[in-house]
Amino acid sequence: MEYDDIKTKVQKAYQEFAASASKEKHDEVIRILQDIHQDSEKLVGEAKDYIHGAEFAHVATMLDKVPKGSTHLPSDEKSLPTRLKPNGVLLGVGKWELLDPGWALSFEQWLAHLENKAPFNSNPQTIDIPDEVSIAVCGDWGTGPWKPDAPSTKVAKQMVKQLRLETRLRELL
Repeated sequence: MEYDDIKTKVQKAYQEFAASASKEKHDEVIRILQDIHQDSEKLVGEAKDYIHGAEFAHVATMLDKVPKGSTHLPSDEKSLPTRLKPNGVLLGVGKWELLDPGWALSFEQWLAHLENKAPFNSNPQTIDIPDEVSIAVCGDWGTGPWKPDAPSTKVAKQMVKQLRLETRLRELL
Protein backbone atom coordinates (compact mmCIF):
# COMPACT_ATOMS: atom_id res chain seq x y z
CA MET A 1 0.00 0.00 0.00
CA GLU A 2 1.32 3.44 -0.93
CA TYR A 3 2.16 6.09 1.67
CA ASP A 4 -0.69 8.40 0.57
CA ASP A 5 -3.22 5.55 0.81
CA ILE A 6 -2.05 4.74 4.34
CA LYS A 7 -2.19 8.43 5.24
CA THR A 8 -5.78 8.68 3.99
CA LYS A 9 -6.87 5.66 6.05
CA VAL A 10 -5.13 6.97 9.17
CA GLN A 11 -6.66 10.44 8.74
CA LYS A 12 -10.16 8.99 8.31
CA ALA A 13 -9.84 6.85 11.45
CA TYR A 14 -8.48 9.84 13.37
CA GLN A 15 -11.35 12.08 12.27
CA GLU A 16 -13.88 9.51 13.49
CA PHE A 17 -12.00 9.20 16.78
CA ALA A 18 -11.68 12.99 17.24
CA ALA A 19 -15.41 13.45 16.66
CA SER A 20 -16.36 11.11 19.51
CA ALA A 21 -13.45 11.22 21.99
CA SER A 22 -13.34 13.43 25.05
CA LYS A 23 -10.90 16.33 24.90
CA GLU A 24 -8.74 14.63 27.57
CA LYS A 25 -8.54 11.33 25.66
CA HIS A 26 -7.88 13.13 22.37
CA ASP A 27 -5.13 15.29 23.85
CA GLU A 28 -3.51 12.28 25.50
CA VAL A 29 -3.43 10.36 22.20
CA ILE A 30 -1.85 13.35 20.42
CA ARG A 31 0.72 13.77 23.22
CA ILE A 32 1.70 10.09 22.95
CA LEU A 33 2.00 10.34 19.15
CA GLN A 34 4.19 13.42 19.48
CA ASP A 35 6.42 11.71 22.08
CA ILE A 36 6.81 8.72 19.74
CA HIS A 37 7.65 11.08 16.88
CA GLN A 38 10.35 12.85 18.91
CA ASP A 39 11.79 9.51 20.09
CA SER A 40 11.84 8.36 16.45
CA GLU A 41 13.83 11.44 15.46
CA LYS A 42 16.39 10.54 18.14
CA LEU A 43 16.44 6.97 16.85
CA VAL A 44 17.17 8.13 13.29
CA GLY A 45 19.84 10.46 14.65
CA GLU A 46 21.60 7.55 16.45
CA ALA A 47 20.70 8.78 19.96
CA LYS A 48 18.53 5.73 20.72
CA ASP A 49 18.61 2.03 19.89
CA TYR A 50 14.87 1.36 20.07
CA ILE A 51 11.60 3.06 20.92
CA HIS A 52 8.32 1.72 22.20
CA GLY A 53 5.47 2.51 19.84
CA ALA A 54 7.67 2.65 16.74
CA GLU A 55 4.75 1.36 14.68
CA PHE A 56 3.09 4.76 15.30
CA ALA A 57 6.19 6.78 14.34
CA HIS A 58 4.75 8.27 11.14
CA VAL A 59 1.27 8.99 12.48
CA ALA A 60 2.02 12.49 13.82
CA THR A 61 3.30 13.44 10.37
CA MET A 62 0.30 11.89 8.61
CA LEU A 63 -2.04 13.85 10.88
CA ASP A 64 -0.08 17.11 10.65
CA LYS A 65 0.57 16.92 14.41
CA VAL A 66 4.38 17.03 14.34
CA PRO A 67 5.57 18.72 17.54
CA LYS A 68 7.09 22.19 17.29
CA GLY A 69 10.81 22.01 16.69
CA SER A 70 10.52 18.56 15.08
CA THR A 71 10.75 17.57 11.45
CA HIS A 72 8.97 15.00 9.34
CA LEU A 73 10.49 11.55 9.58
CA PRO A 74 12.10 9.98 6.51
CA SER A 75 9.56 7.87 4.63
CA ASP A 76 11.56 6.61 1.66
CA GLU A 77 14.64 4.42 1.44
CA LYS A 78 16.76 7.18 -0.18
CA SER A 79 16.26 9.35 2.92
CA LEU A 80 16.83 6.52 5.37
CA PRO A 81 18.74 3.54 3.98
CA THR A 82 18.41 0.44 6.14
CA ARG A 83 21.01 0.12 8.88
CA LEU A 84 21.49 -2.39 11.64
CA LYS A 85 21.41 -0.95 15.15
CA PRO A 86 23.79 -2.45 17.76
CA ASN A 87 20.86 -4.23 19.43
CA GLY A 88 19.91 -6.01 16.17
CA VAL A 89 17.04 -3.72 15.17
CA LEU A 90 16.73 -3.01 11.45
CA LEU A 91 16.30 0.74 11.27
CA GLY A 92 14.78 1.75 7.99
CA VAL A 93 11.54 2.52 6.24
CA GLY A 94 11.37 -0.62 4.11
CA LYS A 95 8.62 -3.20 4.51
CA TRP A 96 8.58 -4.64 8.07
CA GLU A 97 11.50 -2.46 9.19
CA LEU A 98 11.18 -0.42 12.38
CA LEU A 99 10.07 2.84 10.73
CA ASP A 100 8.06 1.28 7.89
CA PRO A 101 5.26 3.82 7.27
CA GLY A 102 2.95 0.83 6.73
CA TRP A 103 2.96 0.24 10.49
CA ALA A 104 0.74 3.34 10.74
CA LEU A 105 -2.13 1.09 9.73
CA SER A 106 -1.84 -0.43 13.20
CA PHE A 107 -2.84 3.00 14.55
CA GLU A 108 -5.86 3.02 12.27
CA GLN A 109 -6.88 -0.39 13.64
CA TRP A 110 -6.13 0.65 17.21
CA LEU A 111 -8.47 3.63 16.86
CA ALA A 112 -11.12 1.47 15.21
CA HIS A 113 -11.11 -0.87 18.21
CA LEU A 114 -10.37 1.58 21.00
CA GLU A 115 -13.97 1.66 22.19
CA ASN A 116 -15.07 -1.61 20.58
CA LYS A 117 -13.49 -4.23 22.83
CA ALA A 118 -14.58 -7.79 23.45
CA PRO A 119 -15.93 -8.39 26.94
CA PHE A 120 -13.56 -9.93 29.46
CA ASN A 121 -14.29 -13.62 29.98
CA SER A 122 -14.57 -14.22 33.72
CA ASN A 123 -15.59 -17.86 33.24
CA PRO A 124 -12.75 -19.55 31.34
CA GLN A 125 -13.25 -23.00 29.89
CA THR A 126 -11.55 -25.87 31.67
CA ILE A 127 -10.95 -29.29 30.19
CA ASP A 128 -9.66 -32.56 31.59
CA ILE A 129 -6.38 -33.78 30.14
CA PRO A 130 -4.50 -37.06 30.54
CA ASP A 131 -1.76 -37.33 33.17
CA GLU A 132 0.81 -37.24 30.37
CA VAL A 133 0.44 -34.65 27.66
CA SER A 134 2.62 -32.90 25.09
CA ILE A 135 2.02 -29.24 24.44
CA ALA A 136 3.67 -27.34 21.62
CA VAL A 137 3.60 -23.56 21.68
CA CYS A 138 4.47 -21.54 18.62
CA GLY A 139 4.13 -17.77 18.21
CA ASP A 140 3.67 -15.51 15.21
CA TRP A 141 7.01 -14.03 14.22
CA GLY A 142 5.76 -11.88 11.35
CA THR A 143 7.02 -13.83 8.35
CA GLY A 144 4.28 -12.57 6.07
CA PRO A 145 1.36 -14.27 4.38
CA TRP A 146 0.83 -17.99 4.77
CA LYS A 147 2.22 -20.14 2.01
CA PRO A 148 2.83 -23.91 1.79
CA ASP A 149 6.59 -23.28 2.05
CA ALA A 150 6.44 -20.44 4.62
CA PRO A 151 8.73 -20.70 7.68
CA SER A 152 5.71 -21.00 9.99
CA THR A 153 4.37 -23.94 7.93
CA LYS A 154 7.75 -25.67 8.12
CA VAL A 155 7.83 -25.21 11.90
CA ALA A 156 4.29 -26.59 12.23
CA LYS A 157 5.26 -29.69 10.21
CA GLN A 158 8.31 -30.24 12.43
CA MET A 159 6.12 -29.93 15.54
CA VAL A 160 3.79 -32.64 14.18
CA LYS A 161 6.77 -34.91 13.36
CA GLN A 162 8.17 -34.44 16.88
CA LEU A 163 4.80 -35.27 18.44
CA ARG A 164 4.48 -38.45 16.33
CA LEU A 165 8.01 -39.49 17.30
CA GLU A 166 7.30 -38.95 21.01
CA THR A 167 4.04 -40.91 20.72
CA ARG A 168 5.82 -43.87 19.05
CA LEU A 169 8.57 -43.83 21.69
CA ARG A 170 5.99 -43.92 24.50
CA GLU A 171 4.26 -46.86 22.84
CA LEU A 172 7.55 -48.78 22.69
CA LEU A 173 8.34 -48.15 26.34
